[in-house]
Amino acid sequence: MLGYPGLVMAYLGWIAGPICVGVFYVGSFYNNYLLATLHETGGKRHIRSRDLAGYILGMPAMLMEAATKQIH
Repeated sequence: MLGYPGLVMAYLGWIAGPICVGVFYVGSFYNNYLLATLHETGGKRHIRSRDLAGYILGMPAMLMEAATKQIH
């Protein structure tokens, strides 16, 4: 990943690059941990992250999350 010249991370070098990769890994791991912890909440299984966002944050957040997934 750091050796590919087209990536933004390649310009960070061998010190800041692995630190950023580690930070992104921790953030991704925490996100997956929360998703796994909240997989079954309130007696209902939330299979997609969109369903979970709708349950926790309400319908507007569910629609915003769905829109960002479709754009990406």
